[in-house]
Amino acid sequence: MSQITYFNEEKTKGEYTYPSGNVYVGDFKNEKFHGEGTLIFKDKGTYKGTWENGKIVRGNYYFSDGLQYEDRWKYLADIPYFYNEKINTNEVIYKEEKRNAYLDDIYDIGDGYCKVDEGTVYDFRDNKKIRKVNERENNWIKNHCAKY
Repeated sequence: MSQITYFNEEKTKGEYTYPSGNVYVGDFKNEKFHGEGTLIFKDKGTYKGTWENGKIVRGNYYFSDGLQYEDRWKYLADIPYFYNEKINTNEVIYKEEKRNAYLDDIYDIGDGYCKVDEGTVYDFRDNKKIRKVNERENNWIKNHCAKY
């Protein structure tokens, strides 16, 4: 790397600007990214991480709005799907403890609902079978989708 602008005499902190306009700001060792630093992608976001001898070891990407990229999204997971409603009474219409056992292995997957015990996706509107899922997709559904 040439074109490094160092911020100290030890040449351990500085800035490198790529021809594309992207910029690295952080620690250097022997003219290589080494230690903590931030890659700033022109109009796209930033990557804050740790480098060793010019190679990334770990870090996180942040979109231009500040939102951190997450590799494993929890699609609808842990969202309370049911709610309580009262109508001119003190009695709760829906009670979690009286939930239908039929719903135990059913997950909302967006284009329908999946019965993971049988690996089948059904249409919300008419309950007709849409498709079968393989073991990998079935495991993904269990780990990421909202359970009824």
